[in-house]
Amino acid sequence: MIVTFRTRDHAGGLSSQVQQRDAISTDGGLHFGAAQTLGPAADLSSAAVSPVPCSATTRARRRRLAAASPRGFVAVWDVSRPAPGSSPFDQSAWAATVSD
Repeated sequence: MIVTFRTRDHAGGLSSQVQQRDAISTDGGLHFGAAQTLGPAADLSSAAVSPVPCSATTRARRRRLAAASPRGFVAVWDVSRPAPGSSPFDQSAWAATVSD
């Protein structure tokens, strides 16, 4: 079983930086190994925003999919950073292949 998730540092206040991580279980989810960091941190203050409010269900549908096989998995997630030039937002999709 593979779980991918985001973490945010709360030490010293709420950070705008979030990190994509994964953890793997070889016993059906009873125990998980140490989480690993995937890719660079994302800066939520530079994330694209929607002008239309959306529900938690709609936000959940925007989450990226991870595909798995017996030898590993592929995780896909969004990374936002300060944009080059005049745009206040910059967001791109990142992917990582993790295998044994």
